[in-house]
Amino acid sequence: EVGDVRVTFEQVVPAKVTVMAVVDGETFKAFKDLSEKVLSYEPKNTLFMTNLGSYYLVAEHNDKAALKMYNKVLKLKPDDYAAIKNCVLLARNEKNAKLEKKYLQKLVEVTTDETERTSAKVRLQAL
Repeated sequence: EVGDVRVTFEQVVPAKVTVMAVVDGETFKAFKDLSEKVLSYEPKNTLFMTNLGSYYLVAEHNDKAALKMYNKVLKLKPDDYAAIKNCVLLARNEKNAKLEKKYLQKLVEVTTDETERTSAKVRLQAL
């Protein structure tokens, strides 16, 4: 049990885990606690690392901590779409063109959406 969230699992299989959070402080805290708890058992679970990055980004507005977590994900799983996409958004928010270019190039490689790929290429040219 973590906060107001109870989780029972024998083994975490990232493709089969979905965590939903209602937007309020306590539920975000439970979401963070749950992700940290799972990571204490499976420290290389990129799904829950991404969850923590999203927590830092959305609940704490801590871009630096979020970027650090997403980069940990990308070291283990270089083609992680969610981490790459969020890094693009973070770089854009910080008006860091060099960093945005880095992640946009990765986004072009991993996205399966042709419209998104085209948009990323156009943005790269504009930078």
